[in-house]
Amino acid sequence: MKQSIVRQVMFEISVHNARLDIPKDPAVCPPALAALMTSCWQTDPSLRPSALEVQASLEGLLREIDCIPPPPSPLSAAVLVDCSIPPSST
Repeated sequence: MKQSIVRQVMFEISVHNARLDIPKDPAVCPPALAALMTSCWQTDPSLRPSALEVQASLEGLLREIDCIPPPPSPLSAAVLVDCSIPPSST
């Protein structure tokens, strides 16, 4: 049963360029997400975003709605070393 549904979906996408409707309500689907979806559906593969671009876009969208924290800054991963000279004990 599932295979026949998958085959039908693949047929509709490949032959008829069928796509799901993107909700018009920005509260349901932010415009940036709609634009990302549309760019992923380009028929010319060279016009589609790379996986890294999709990841960056999705992370940016999630940050905008406060679902994930911002990435750590390079300094947060740095090891700080105390190079000060200790006071003499004399």
